[in-house]
Amino acid sequence: MCGRFTQQYTWREIVALYQLTQPALNLQPRYNIAPTTTIDAVIPNSRNHLELVRMRWGLIPSWWKQTAKEAPSTFNARAETIAIKCTKHNSPLRVDATEK
Repeated sequence: MCGRFTQQYTWREIVALYQLTQPALNLQPRYNIAPTTTIDAVIPNSRNHLELVRMRWGLIPSWWKQTAKEAPSTFNARAETIAIKCTKHNSPLRVDATEK
C-alpha cells in the first residue's frame, strides 16, 4: 500500500467527473494524506447512484470480523511479501474503506 496520497479535486471537478447530484460540499485540497485518515470517496449508494462520502482509508484483512477501528495495523504491508508474510491468517488482504 502506498504511504501517502493527495486529494486536489474541487467540488465542481468531482461533479463533472461523476455526475453527482447531492448538495455541494466545500472540498479543500489535501496533501500528504496518510493511512487511517478520513477521506472523501465516491461510492455507489443503495439506489445505484454515485455519492461522495467520508471514509477511513486503509487495508482491512478479509477475515477480520470486528470493527475497522480494531483491525490490525496493515498499512505497511508490502506487495512483494504479502503472500508469505500475511497477517495472522495465510489469506490475501483486500483494499477496503469504512464509511464514517
